[in-house]
Amino acid sequence: AGAPSERDLMAAMGLPTALGGPAAAPTPAAAPADEPGTQKTCKHCGQARSQSMFVEKQWKKPRPTCVDCAAKLSAQNEPTRTKPPPSDGGVSVRQQLEYYFSPRNWGQDAFLKSLADEDGAVALEAFFTFPRIAALLPTTVDAAKTADDDRRVLAAAVRKSSQLDLTADGLRVKARRKRERAEKPPAIAGLELSEEELARRAKRAGRFAADAARPPPPPPKRTFAHPGGKITSNKEEATMNFLKRKVEAEQEPPAQRPAIYDEEPE
Repeated sequence: AGAPSERDLMAAMGLPTALGGPAAAPTPAAAPADEPGTQKTCKHCGQARSQSMFVEKQWKKPRPTCVDCAAKLSAQNEPTRTKPPPSDGGVSVRQQLEYYFSPRNWGQDAFLKSLADEDGAVALEAFFTFPRIAALLPTTVDAAKTADDDRRVLAAAVRKSSQLDLTADGLRVKARRKRERAEKPPAIAGLELSEEELARRAKRAGRFAADAARPPPPPPKRTFAHPGGKITSNKEEATMNFLKRKVEAEQEPPAQRPAIYDEEPE
């Protein structure tokens, strides 16, 4: 066979030849149809999909979810994965105030102590100048707000706290301290007893006056179950007596048995 002609080479490369347009591109082979049992129906879209449209974990399930439906569900649930922070900032104000009045910060914050009165209460207006508190107040966000709005936000945050308290006028905040137990009064303090009751108590106390003057009894002496020394028993003596009785029994003649036991049965 001779060498291919120039026309054949141009046709093989897809270039137009002198006799016509470019050579027709080869028809791609049809994709083989999926064999029976290699498709499953998606439980969301209801379409029959091949195994390539499912991940391995979903393919093993009787009602799988295809990758397209899985992507749509993931996009729908994305905004609800992270809870947005509160818009009013009340929780942040409360936490910041609780930190200021915590024992750890109160012991080393000389400036905050200088703002407090004798009871340890600080005016709410004093926190307007605290940068971390001021950044959360309404007047910082909205210029139309007033100082009364800032005061209401601080008061609301204090009321929600389990560690802080407002004063009676609602203008100052202080730490909630543990209540100290009141001292119990003596048994007789503040009680008016009759003369008969006092005489009865004096007579009763006189009965025990002699016992109170006596010295306390000596502590009991410690004793033990065994006084100590070698532990003895009568085991050897009992054994000797047993052997002696046994020897005497063997030396004695046998007792006469009744004749009835010596007769032979007929």
